[in-house]
Amino acid sequence: MNDGHIICYLVAAVLAALKSVI
Repeated sequence: MNDGHIICYLVAAVLAALKSVI
């Protein structure tokens, strides 16, 4: 498994959280 996919997933999760807050 590449860490790149994990990082991308984490970034997507953070963006989703920010959109939920805003």
